[in-house]
Parts: sequence; C-alpha cells; structure tokens
Amino acid sequence: MHEALSQRLARQFRQKIETGEWAVGKRLPTTRALAAELRVSINTVQNAFRHLEAHDLVERRPRLGGYVKARPNRASSAVAPTRKATVLGIVSRYTENPDADDFGHNIVRGCARAAGDAGFHLAMYPFSYDDPNPIKSLLSTIDNTAARAAGVLGGILVFPSKPILGLLEELDRRQIAWVTINRRDANETQNFVSFDAFGGSRLIGRLFAKQNIDRAVVLSDTFGPGKTSAEKYFGFLQGYVEGGMLSRNLDYIDCDSYQEMAGYERIRRYFDEFGPPKGVYASGDFLALGAARLARERGLRIPEDIVVVGSTGLHVAAYATPPMTVMQVPMEQMGREAARMLMQMSREGDRRIAGRFVPTSLLVRESFVVDETEIQHIRAEITS
Repeated sequence: MHEALSQRLARQFRQKIETGEWAVGKRLPTTRALAAELRVSINTVQNAFRHLEAHDLVERRPRLGGYVKARPNRASSAVAPTRKATVLGIVSRYTENPDADDFGHNIVRGCARAAGDAGFHLAMYPFSYDDPNPIKSLLSTIDNTAARAAGVLGGILVFPSKPILGLLEELDRRQIAWVTINRRDANETQNFVSFDAFGGSRLIGRLFAKQNIDRAVVLSDTFGPGKTSAEKYFGFLQGYVEGGMLSRNLDYIDCDSYQEMAGYERIRRYFDEFGPPKGVYASGDFLALGAARLARERGLRIPEDIVVVGSTGLHVAAYATPPMTVMQVPMEQMGREAARMLMQMSREGDRRIAGRFVPTSLLVRESFVVDETEIQHIRAEITS
C-alpha cells in the first residue's frame, strides 16, 4: 500500500518539475513539510523522491537537502519500464564453484523459487577470480545473451566482491536493474538485500556477557565489500559492553579467509601467545569449526571450558563436535526478497529501490547453551 502511494506521489512531484513549479536548481520542500502537508508518512515521501532520483530528476546534497536536477523529457523516460521481462540474471562465483558452501546456493534457490512463482526464469552468469578482467567477461556474456537481445532481462542479482564492483556502474550505463546480496559498502541505502548481522551479533554479545564470559574473541574474515564481518564485530562488541563487560576483555582476530583452516591457524597462534579465551564468536561457521577443532586438540571441553558460536547457519554446523550454536542467516528468504525487488524494479522502470534487511534467529545447540526465555528477554530489550 505504501509503495503504491509513493508511486502516485512521485508522479505528482514529477508533474511539478515538468510544469516548472519546482524549477531546475531550486531546493525542494523538506520531506517533513511535505509529509505534514499531504498527511502521509515521511517514509512515503522519501520513497517518492527515490523514484525521482532513479530517473536523475532530483539529487540530495549533503547537509543542504534535495534539489531539482533536471526537467523530465516527456518524449522518453530515463528508464523505460520493462513490463514484458521474463528473465532475472545472477552474477556469482558460487554458481561455478562446487566446493563453495551452501550460503550462495541457498540464496540462489530462494531467488529461483520466487522468480518461478512469478513466471520468471534465471540466467546464471558465473565469474572466476582467476580471470584477469572478470567485468569485461561478464559484460560480454550479459550483452550477448538472448534475454538481453530480446529485451526481456528484468534485472541482475549480484554477489559483490572486489574484482567485480565496477560491474554495477556498467549495468547502470546499460539501464539494467541490479540488486546486491549484502551491501557493497557500509553507507549503502539502496539496491541490496541483507540480514540483520548487527542486531543478531548484538544479541550474542549480550548472551556472552550474561554468562560471564569475561574473556572473549571475535574470529573474523577481513572486512570488505559484500561482507557483513564488520557489522558482526561491532554488533557483538556493543552487546558485550551493554551486558556489563569491559571492551578490553574482547580481542579481535583478523583472518585472511573464511575457511576452517584459517580459523584453526589464527586461533592456534592466539592460544600459543595468550592462552585460551572463554568464548569465541566467529564471523562464519567454517572459522568457528576451525576454532572448535583447535580447542578439542588442546583438551578443552566445549562448552564447559570454552564456548564457540558461528554466525552463518550452514548445514555443516549441525554435524560439528559438539553441534554448534549459530546465528542463522535466512538465506532462502534473502534470495526471495532479492527476486521480488528485481521484479518490482522491472515492473516500475526504476534503477533504485530501498535496501531490505531480513531478521536473523539464534539456533541453539550444544556449543553454547542458552535459555530461550533469556533470548526472548534480551531481544525484547534490544528492540524496545
């Protein structure tokens, strides 16, 4: 309902620009003033302006507000709606890597189900880190597909990583809608679907503090585009301190990979230098498995001597020794949301759409035992 209202407001605002009532270069009324005048929510007005931004009609200037950027050309829209679109593309190295974990595959599965329910098909565009110019290769593949030639490519879902970040600007130049899995940077507000990594990690930090784990480690892969590692670390830190623990009791260990061996080697070095902590929270389940393996080799009991928690929710975590407690990422739901966003953009002819966060849950197993009532109590405190 809000989306339909914001569309109607966007048309009204566009008419004001077309007639010159809102002249090019002039400052726009504030969203708060328009919301009060039109008796709608501020979010609805902001969404309407996002539609105009997608067509390069208005722009936001830091600390100055919104301004009219250009007068619309009635003969042609900045992005023509692709109402006959029947294909969604997916750019991911997961599609060609048989050794990859099920994170990417589950997202693709969710995307495929939502697309199939709406009568869309998927086109897979894999790339390799070994390719000296993966963007050029991907663009060549996309440009030469039958879907692109027939004008039925409704948009592309991208798993962003450093080698292909420039692809997004190239898709914009081709007027191809795109959505990313996770944000390419921390300031991104549009065209992504992610999960609440910060909130979920904050909950776990509070639970560590509640169990008086007064020496903890965050075992993390390197921060970067398309990753949620930074959000997990800072969320855990906030929850840990909120729970009454000192920040100096928490150590951060940077790994150069998300794989088990990286977690094993980095935590081994930490053990050798500082001794074992009482708890480990890892930015990925494979890293957590590496920490658990090292703990077992050193004769530590899990969870009596050390607790270990992962943060992805991969199937392999259920078969760890002991079975591992994890923050469960809603992978299939993320894929479904991404497909819905792309289909909406295709339908409405937009290049930009507000990003979406999907809630997480905590799947409690033997590596960190917490009471469900306590989880609900802390979650209520966090969200109140």
